[in-house]
Amino acid sequence: MTKIFLSLIAIGALGGIFTLASGSAVPGSVLYPFKIGVCESIGRIVAVDETSKASFSLEIIRQRLLELQILEQNGTATPDRQEYLLSAFDTEVKRVQDEITVLQVEEKFDEAKALAVSYQNILSKQIAVFNALGSPAVPHLQAALNDAQALTLSSKK
Repeated sequence: MTKIFLSLIAIGALGGIFTLASGSAVPGSVLYPFKIGVCESIGRIVAVDETSKASFSLEIIRQRLLELQILEQNGTATPDRQEYLLSAFDTEVKRVQDEITVLQVEEKFDEAKALAVSYQNILSKQIAVFNALGSPAVPHLQAALNDAQALTLSSKK
């Protein structure tokens, strides 16, 4: 019984170490699959209502853009990695937009507006960074910002 207990503690400790270490992982690093496959899956399970789901998706958007920024700054942003990150970004954008729409339908306009504004702020800040880098992702992000602005306007009820 003691061996089982100690084994569970060791597994939990290793999981915690991997979770912390994978937090700054980018595509191409060894821990990146753990980050997106385990850590982010657990985050989705924990997010139960629309607001927390949308907030989690906003965090994932921030992460994908930060990962792209790191890769571009390091000169390791291959076309495949850029395409992967922008595709993952688009998936999360769709989730945020859907969750904001659900909040609007449920007449939770203050929550919808707060999320839409946060979403817009994330995109605005990152576009400024990517402009400074001369990134080819700027038009893609600008299109998402235009959609975010439309959501912000529709959330003002």
